[in-house]
Amino acid sequence: MSLPLPPDPFAESYRSGTSYALAIRFSPEEHRGILAFLFALKLNLDRLLESPTEPEVLKIKALWWEEELARAGRGEARHPLTLRAQSLGFLARPGLEALERFAAGYTACLGTAEQGPDQFFTRARASGGMLLERVSRVLGEERTPGLETAHRAGTAHEAVALLLHDRKTRERFPPSSAEREQLVGQIRSDLEALSRPDGAFVTSPSQRVTRILLALTRARLRRGEPGPFHKMFLAWWHARHERHD
Repeated sequence: MSLPLPPDPFAESYRSGTSYALAIRFSPEEHRGILAFLFALKLNLDRLLESPTEPEVLKIKALWWEEELARAGRGEARHPLTLRAQSLGFLARPGLEALERFAAGYTACLGTAEQGPDQFFTRARASGGMLLERVSRVLGEERTPGLETAHRAGTAHEAVALLLHDRKTRERFPPSSAEREQLVGQIRSDLEALSRPDGAFVTSPSQRVTRILLALTRARLRRGEPGPFHKMFLAWWHARHERHD
């Protein structure tokens, strides 16, 4: 009698209909595994910010993740997620050095006072912004404007996702409230800056995930969460518009 296979630690990244699953689907096959690892890591860390547990306990957990990612960088992973990434050789790839700094951004967001606009964007930058910057580096982006583009796009994507789907954020910034309108206005301004010809927006292959998430973010900001077929079309359409210099 064969034993059941252990659960796939990357599985959450492939959850049907999500932005991350679409980004993976429309990326080259050789990049899908490492993207799934990064997205799964981010989703695990997100739970620290969503948990009702006492902030001091969550800080201990966040510090554990910092230590785990530092260990994993030395080839001493313990968590199923990092063990899988280590076994696949992902942690030695350019762009994944000092990955514990990603977890450190979450640690800094824990235990803050009542969430206001500043704390809201701090969270979006530490989670979505840093994630997409890492992704673009893993896919080969080395230019500072390209990395800045990815960071700003990831921040906007995370900010809109929080406004639409995070219960605590929706309660803190309810529809039609002045503070919510302020947040939306700032996100719109950032997206417009990324669209300008003289901005840092890049159409290179290293920015494929950036383009996909930007397209989904703009659609969400205009009409709320798009339907599954619309999202798939947006991801496919923007994945293919690349310039190979």
